[in-house]
Amino acid sequence: KLLLILISTVLFFGCQESSVPSNMEEMPNMKIEEYNISVNEVELNNMFNNYRNNDYIPVTISYNKNTRNAGMRIRGDSSRDYAKKSLKVKIVDSVSINTQTIFNFNAEYSDKSCIRSFLSSLIFKKLNYPCFTAKFSNLNINEKYHGLFLEIENMDKSFLQKNGLNPNGDLFKATKDGACLYAPNEVPLKWERKTNKKSSFMSLENLINEISTTSSQDFYEYVKANFDYPRLINFLAINAFIANGSTYYHNYYLYRDHENDGKWILLPWDLDKTISYYNWKPYKYHSTSSDWENDNTLIEKCFLNKKIFQDFQKRIKSIGEIINFDFYDPVIQDAIAKLNNSVLRDSTNQISSFKLWKSQIESEYEFLNNRSTKLINEINQYPQSFEVNKTPAEICLPFEISWTK
Repeated sequence: KLLLILISTVLFFGCQESSVPSNMEEMPNMKIEEYNISVNEVELNNMFNNYRNNDYIPVTISYNKNTRNAGMRIRGDSSRDYAKKSLKVKIVDSVSINTQTIFNFNAEYSDKSCIRSFLSSLIFKKLNYPCFTAKFSNLNINEKYHGLFLEIENMDKSFLQKNGLNPNGDLFKATKDGACLYAPNEVPLKWERKTNKKSSFMSLENLINEISTTSSQDFYEYVKANFDYPRLINFLAINAFIANGSTYYHNYYLYRDHENDGKWILLPWDLDKTISYYNWKPYKYHSTSSDWENDNTLIEKCFLNKKIFQDFQKRIKSIGEIINFDFYDPVIQDAIAKLNNSVLRDSTNQISSFKLWKSQIESEYEFLNNRSTKLINEINQYPQSFEVNKTPAEICLPFEISWTK
C-alpha cells in the first residue's frame, strides 16, 4: 500500500510539472533597471492629487537611450491611499521598448523588506506555476530620483504565450473586493475581461453558478472535469505556503482555454501581502475573504472535500523539499547586496535605516524556516472547515440553523 501511494504521488506531481514549459524554472539574475520619465510638473502634481483618477497624463519614458511617448497614471486599488503611489505607463508610439508597451511599477509601500512579492513570484516559478515576472527598477522623474519600484509583467496575451497557454483563451481578472465566485451577478461589477474583450462574461457566470449548485458529494468529480486539477492543488498549496491572505476575493486571475480542453486555471497577482505580512493576524489557510465580503465558494468547497484537502496537504509537504534555505537564502542575500543603495536612497518608502530593513528581512527568514512543517502543524491544530446547511429564502420564527461536524 505504501508503495502504491508513493508511486501515485510521484506520477501525480511529476506529470503536473512536466506539463509546463521548462523555462519557467529559470531563476533570473537580479538587476535593477533604470527608467527616466519626463512630464509636465503641473500635470504630474494634478495626477498625484487626484490619485483615484484613471486618466493618463502625457509623458516620455526613456530606457537605455530609447525614448518613447507614453501615458502615465496611478495604478492599484487600496494601495492608492499610500504615501508612495504605484504607477502604470503605457507607450503610445508604434515602437515598444524591449518588446514592452505596458509597464507596471509597484511601490511595494506596505512591504518593509521590499522582497515579498519578488520572492513569492520566484516561488511560483520555481514550482513550475505560471506567474508574472518581477524585477526591480529605479524611476527618475524630471531628472530627480523618484524611488525604487518593483516592475511587474503585464497579464495579457504575451504572458499567456510565454507560459505555454493559448493566447486566444479567456483571461478574467478579479479586480474588486468581493470577486469571490459567490454569485453570477457579481461579475460585471467586480471582474474584468483581459482577452476577447468583445465577448460576454457568460462562461464565468456559468462557472460561478455551477460551483454554487454542485453538491458536496459530486464536487471532486466536478473539479476534476472543469479545472486543471494538478495546477489547482498547486495553487492552493503555494498560496498557503507563502501565506497569501490577500487573494481569493480579489488579486487573482481565471483563465480558460475554450478552444482546447476548456479547463480553468487560477493565476496569481499582487503578491506583496505574503510571507511574514500576516504574522500579526496570524494567517489562516482556510480564510478565503475579508471579514466584510462573501467567502470564495470554490476554495471553501475544495477545503471541505476530503480528497482535495488530502492532496492539498501532500503538496504542501513536497513544496518544503524544494523551497528550502538553499533556495531562498541566495535570493535574499542577492537582494540585500543589490538593493541596499536604492532602498536607503528612496525617501518615499517606510525604511529609515539599514537596521530596520535588515530586521524585516530577518522576519522573512524566520517565516520561511521549516515552513511546510509549521504549516501542516497549523492545519492540524486549527478547527477544520464545516458546511452550514442553507435555510429557505424566506424564514419565519421559529427556525433552525444546522451545520456539519
